[in-house]
Amino acid sequence: MSEIKIQLEYINRQLLNLIALCNQHKETETLVSDEARNTTQVVITLLNRLLDQVIFNYFDNKIRSQLTLQDFEGKKHKVQFPVCKNLQELRSLVGQFGMNDLKGRDLAAFKIIEEAQPYHPENAWISLLRKYSNLGHRKLLAQSRRQDATVFLGQALRLTLHSGTTTMRNVDDNGNSFNHFYLTNKGIEGEIDTNLKPRVEIKVSFFLEGENVDVLALCRNSTEGIERIIGKFEQVT
Repeated sequence: MSEIKIQLEYINRQLLNLIALCNQHKETETLVSDEARNTTQVVITLLNRLLDQVIFNYFDNKIRSQLTLQDFEGKKHKVQFPVCKNLQELRSLVGQFGMNDLKGRDLAAFKIIEEAQPYHPENAWISLLRKYSNLGHRKLLAQSRRQDATVFLGQALRLTLHSGTTTMRNVDDNGNSFNHFYLTNKGIEGEIDTNLKPRVEIKVSFFLEGENVDVLALCRNSTEGIERIIGKFEQVT
């Protein structure tokens, strides 16, 4: 597992680099830089590859000795971390590379793999990681940048704008009012009672184009998920 951990450390450094690149974008920029797009693709590709290396490490250390040389040569090319729609599909895939003893030798490892499957809602990251890594084999992943403004007024009023402009008139909050103001994705302009203590939070997000998939959230969730998987496999290899 030492080489796998070295690679994970490298990926973590690349993720920090990606976060820095995203933070460098100016407010006026709408396009994602080529360097940020390439770094995103590197992180996603390496994370997906690392998943396969984790399962191959188990195969090489625990299953290989149980196979003839001919069986090993036939199965080693089929070893990849399964990402399945259901339990039946998962059992079929692990059987292809010799992980058949699900009540004995391989039970602990199978449980680790099963708990990471995307049919468990908390593991949506793993199917997205596999999807976009595969897409990245054919082209550079497209991305879009979005800047959202959230305005907090008074005790309870919260307004969020993803794009465009919203106009508000004659709104009251516990006796404090504003007559006319504009909310844009950069903040607020207009006549506002100072007792409302207006506060603006700006959030810049990067999304995989055509999807509502937050790039940084996917990379973070995938990195954390794979770290957990590696830790669990250390107990069974």
